[in-house]
Amino acid sequence: MNEQKKTIRQEIKSAKLILTPTKRTEAELKVLDALKNNTHVVHCRNIAIYHSLPDELPTGNIIEHLLQEGHNVFLPVINGENIVFRQYIDSQCLRKDGKFGIAEPQNSDLLPFNEPFVVITPGIAFTATGQRIGRGGGYYDRFFAQCKSKNASFYTIGIAYKCQQRQTLPVESFDVEMDCVYFG
Repeated sequence: MNEQKKTIRQEIKSAKLILTPTKRTEAELKVLDALKNNTHVVHCRNIAIYHSLPDELPTGNIIEHLLQEGHNVFLPVINGENIVFRQYIDSQCLRKDGKFGIAEPQNSDLLPFNEPFVVITPGIAFTATGQRIGRGGGYYDRFFAQCKSKNASFYTIGIAYKCQQRQTLPVESFDVEMDCVYFG
């Protein structure tokens, strides 16, 4: 199974390398339009999302839209082998030296587990039915397991480029399925 995942990760890495800046922006805007029409996103106060890496579907316009619409936006912070989500207010609250070179919020509120929330999730590959494989670190799978153990009310959305879509994926018992996936 790990070899299958490794092969898929390599194939998708190659496919993303040929995406032009224009295609990347078009993909983000297509996903943003879909998110604007998602009732879970529209009606939920707390939205967890990721600050995109260079090879991921860009999230800058999505984050700005969520803030403009009055949502509380939370970004991941690596904490050992786990992630927590801290509120993002503006670029002034970001620590630039986060793990993997990702800017992380610091000294801000944690995502509350006692209120409903949406998690907009990155991944290497998704199926239309919500199967997901990530980069292999297990951070999001452990986070979702923690949410379930605390009986949190949450809704998961995977977002990715169209080239990251697969018919099926070699998922394992710990791989968490998304409630919804949007491809740009």
